[in-house]
Amino acid sequence: MNILFLYLPAIAPTRGGVERVTDVLADAFEKRGHHCFYLATIEENRDVAHPTRQFFLPNLEKTNVPENLEFYKNFLRERQIDIVVWQGAHKKFPFEKFAGHPPIISVLHLDPCAYVTIVRDKFAIKRARGNAKKQGVFFKMFDEILIRAKIFLRRLKKNKVYRQNYSVCDKYVVLSSNYVKTLTAHLLDGKDWEKKVVAIPNPLSVAETQNVPVEKENILLFVGRMCLTQKRPDLMLRVWKLLEDKFPNWRLEMLGSGDDDVEIKQLARELNLQRVCFRGFTDAIPFFEKSPILCMTSSNEGFPMVLAEASSFNCVPVAFDSFLTAHDILENNKNGFLVPAFDLEKYAKTLEKLMTDHALRERLANAARENAKRFEIDKICEQWLKLFNEVLKSGLQNISKSDMFR
Repeated sequence: MNILFLYLPAIAPTRGGVERVTDVLADAFEKRGHHCFYLATIEENRDVAHPTRQFFLPNLEKTNVPENLEFYKNFLRERQIDIVVWQGAHKKFPFEKFAGHPPIISVLHLDPCAYVTIVRDKFAIKRARGNAKKQGVFFKMFDEILIRAKIFLRRLKKNKVYRQNYSVCDKYVVLSSNYVKTLTAHLLDGKDWEKKVVAIPNPLSVAETQNVPVEKENILLFVGRMCLTQKRPDLMLRVWKLLEDKFPNWRLEMLGSGDDDVEIKQLARELNLQRVCFRGFTDAIPFFEKSPILCMTSSNEGFPMVLAEASSFNCVPVAFDSFLTAHDILENNKNGFLVPAFDLEKYAKTLEKLMTDHALRERLANAARENAKRFEIDKICEQWLKLFNEVLKSGLQNISKSDMFR
């Protein structure tokens, strides 16, 4: 089987979650005798891990132009592509679906309603920067009207994107069964959505570990972009402020970089935090190995594999119950903790309990490691191959390679 992964930037697995997941899946498919290719639609990430897989459209400034379409058709024909996986389904599929096009699988790597949280986060940050606490009821009411208007406009835009992808694809993959209803609510006219929309979670993108250190260091670990929307590292700093003086032998490690680096570090200084280390963009595995607790304070996530990845290293995950897929990965008080959304004091109390109760931490760590096995690459790979075979056998694209592109 020849599989084409079509995405916006090139597949540089160290850059982000979609790229890393794509590369992990492609490696798994290759090991099973299939052939994978990557095709980028924008000029980004020339430094890639697999240059023999990676290709670029000739015009990376304007995608839907004749030279790109001709290149794309020739690419599909010459490499005898059986399946096209559109990994950027938060955007419209870049080409019109022409006669003889191989089956298309659109993959949405986020919550279909993520725009709601993003809009609210941006307004909350804007208010915080402008000392909105001093504003009266009128200003807050006016802000809420603006928020709802922006959410409405974002929904209209997403309706168009999701419906266009739905119209061209043979299967629409979301990361959780919880997202099936939220996606199809944007589709309206999709009578066959129960057959067309399927859920497949992301796989673990770190190698399985055999020997996990018995003794961990006193580290709280945060892994994510330094971004005040979605990842909310600012909330992690405020939680640590509640704990730092109580636990002089512990420290907070912050891994990741992003557009809000400067502002987040400035917040740490304003809070007078002494034992917080900003590591920037770096390999998380050594920190998974030595940290007993992973902290996530995101307001929204698609399917955050960092929770399962940390779990596979006996690192107990703690997250806000602020996104649907949190329950797909964690079971509260069994293999981690889910804290009521944005209750900083409750979050701090949960961490305090873990930090002081070694037996509890060990029990949850063992359960977390076992739980993470559900997302091992072999299991997720089989779900994908089953889907590919189903699509190829469905008769939706019952056209021989010799008849393509006439």
